[in-house]
Amino acid sequence: MNIIIMLIIGCVIIGAMMMISQPIKFFSRMLIRGVTGIAAIFVANILLSFAGIAVGVNLMTVLIISLLGIPGFIALYVAQAIL
Repeated sequence: MNIIIMLIIGCVIIGAMMMISQPIKFFSRMLIRGVTGIAAIFVANILLSFAGIAVGVNLMTVLIISLLGIPGFIALYVAQAIL
């Protein structure tokens, strides 16, 4: 009887760990994208300064890059060039 209870508790713990790992994976990816996005903005601002195109680093730009990745990065610079 104790073995069955231990197996049930073990399955519940493993299931809980699997449910928790997905949000952690999502937020860790967003954090990595945000940090690399900030670095990419700084590099792109230096390279595009001769053309007068620069994107500021603020919460909104970091969120756009974190959520969208490379397409968000490109969209920020295209929008800045058009505006």
